[in-house]
Amino acid sequence: MSEGKCMNCEAGSKDRPLVKIEVDGKEERVCVKCLPALIHG
Repeated sequence: MSEGKCMNCEAGSKDRPLVKIEVDGKEERVCVKCLPALIHG
């Protein structure tokens, strides 16, 4: 399995935990550092 990258900062799962999300029907990943900004705008 290839390592995914955060859709915002390009961090990989070796850098920090990633969460899978769906955006416009596509599966994306966002890291826990960028997740709050995605939620709160």
